[in-house]
Amino acid sequence: MAVEQAVIVAGGKGVRLAKLAETRPKALVEIAGRPLIEHQILVAKRYRIRRLLLLTGHLGGVLPEHLGNGERFGIEIAYRHEDRPLGTAGALKAAEALLDEEFFVFYGDIIFDLDLDRLAAFHRKQGTIATLVVHPNDHPQDGDVVEVDCDSRIIAFHTKQRPPGTIVPNLVNAGIYLLSREIILLVPNGEFADFGLDVFPQMLRTGHALSAYNTPEYACDAGTIDRVAAVGRDVLSGKVARRNLSRPQKAVFLDRDGVLIEEKGERVTFDLVQLLPRTIKALSRLNHSDFLSLVVTNQSGIAKGFLSESDVARTHNGIDTMLGEEHCYVHSYFICPHHPEGGFPGERSELKIVCNCRKPLPGMLLRAAQQLNIDLGASFMVGDRTVDLAAGHSAGVCVIGVRTGYGCADGLMTVEPDFLCDDLLSATMLILQHQSFLDPAARLAKQIATSGATMVAVGGLSQTGKSVFAHLLRWQLRRHGRGAEILHLDDFLRPKAERKALPRVGDRYDTPAIAAALAGASRRTDTTLIAEGVPALALPAVRDPADRRIYVAIDEALRRDRFLALYRDRGYDERQAQALYDERDVEERATISASSVYADMTVTNEL
Repeated sequence: MAVEQAVIVAGGKGVRLAKLAETRPKALVEIAGRPLIEHQILVAKRYRIRRLLLLTGHLGGVLPEHLGNGERFGIEIAYRHEDRPLGTAGALKAAEALLDEEFFVFYGDIIFDLDLDRLAAFHRKQGTIATLVVHPNDHPQDGDVVEVDCDSRIIAFHTKQRPPGTIVPNLVNAGIYLLSREIILLVPNGEFADFGLDVFPQMLRTGHALSAYNTPEYACDAGTIDRVAAVGRDVLSGKVARRNLSRPQKAVFLDRDGVLIEEKGERVTFDLVQLLPRTIKALSRLNHSDFLSLVVTNQSGIAKGFLSESDVARTHNGIDTMLGEEHCYVHSYFICPHHPEGGFPGERSELKIVCNCRKPLPGMLLRAAQQLNIDLGASFMVGDRTVDLAAGHSAGVCVIGVRTGYGCADGLMTVEPDFLCDDLLSATMLILQHQSFLDPAARLAKQIATSGATMVAVGGLSQTGKSVFAHLLRWQLRRHGRGAEILHLDDFLRPKAERKALPRVGDRYDTPAIAAALAGASRRTDTTLIAEGVPALALPAVRDPADRRIYVAIDEALRRDRFLALYRDRGYDERQAQALYDERDVEERATISASSVYADMTVTNEL
């Protein structure tokens, strides 16, 4: 049954909004061409909320003038005005007679788009009289945060007045609650009372249970001029709506030790934590993308008795604090505390089991996918050990190995990644720079799995992303239970000294050797050969036997930037890199661009 009432706390003065809120309540400040409160009303309407109660204060008479009784929104709106500030809880107490048995509370300066049905189901399962929506953000030092136990019960509150550097999790009170009416009995009558500062902490002190609903969905206060602009951009770009958990999400699963932090063995406590050099940059880029960043980590030290759950929680709180100080975050941590082997002094017998969550098994990834509605076919695993790679393959995500930590060379398993990168930042850039390939690779793989195509040719100008597309296609074919092999045509380039005397791009490749390799490749009906390289569609030896022909394109300015960056990394100075680009442009552009006419599918790399 849907929750039918929501209360919007809209009495604040909006001091931080300066001139934007001088003549109107902050709930009427425009976000992306619409008053903020109307964004909230539209979400409420979508989730079958029938009645809104607005708690007004500063300039409160303006809201009824603008919104009326709610008829034009298809929702009933009532008002309760406070003559003097009573705080978020005190204002609700004063409106006690107007409350349902169960109701949402939205703070009036929050732009959000949450799956409220999912939140209601969680609240009822928890059985507490209050559920707080919490989430990580890039400015946790500005907000009140909570600590939770493994059952999502709140065990501590930390206000934003806490001392700098306090070790806390990045679980910020989002200003959205689901409450049972009996909580009003705990609010003093006629007095100023704030939920975050007074009521909730007092409930903990007196033994009342509170739940925290940790969600990656969009919830951001628009209480400053800068945030009004930023939130407006997120609304217009569709990011706010895309984060709703009713929609499939994309994720980057991250091993912890050796990927985010230095590898220090299985007795890691917070005092030993060191972030790897480019972790901050990587997470900052992920946080600004549509990907969730989720840590999946084996913590067998708990089962062995080396560490407690609270030790691991404090380590993660410390990581959160360090990341928060640099304005970035991970969305959530998933841990496996189990270990199957005995013989450790102080080990915990209840955790010495064979489980399905300990990597190389995919249980943590699958649990996250179920909990957060993750599309594993559009997600990635980044790890430094072979058990990470195996877990990713088993879950069906694209697997990226990194050279940090164990560098995928621990020898525990025989398994290869789909890609190998220097570190998390390199892996992140590979993902973000080629995410536009995900949908076409998935569609093409489905078509190939249906048709049984045994050869695909992937061509295009240099630095368009052909090799990445080929590897993503191989991964997607694997998801369909189909084998795939990649033939890189660059492996058949003639020696550099010979290439200088060969003006035509096709002549620079050993075509007879390519033809022999294609003839000798396994052409089993359950396997697809992917031949990728600049001349794949220009060379008849590659093009003609292919069942599917793909041309990869990119904006020329972006291609030039990538080309110059590549050769600068190879030691060329700017002049040399530009000269090589110009030379290749003359030699390749006409021939390779013309080969696009043979393609039955063009894929554009939209960075």
